[in-house]
Amino acid sequence: MTGQTVAQGEIFYWRSRRRVTVPIDEPLRRMTETAVAHARQLMESSHIPLPISQRQKCKHCSIQPICLPDEVTRLKSGNQEL
Repeated sequence: MTGQTVAQGEIFYWRSRRRVTVPIDEPLRRMTETAVAHARQLMESSHIPLPISQRQKCKHCSIQPICLPDEVTRLKSGNQEL
């Protein structure tokens, strides 16, 4: 699709079966490129970031079983009981 402009995209939340339309503009493109570069740096450093503090976002996340935010938070706090 070289030369084509994409004006919007959609995010589908599998668990809630919700679809959200997202307008794609220049600031979003720059923010996405920055996020991808940061993700590549994290992968190369083998550093796993802490779970996000806005936990309500975890409720509908499809990778929560892999991320294990509750378990990671407990282990980082020194509470070994799961």
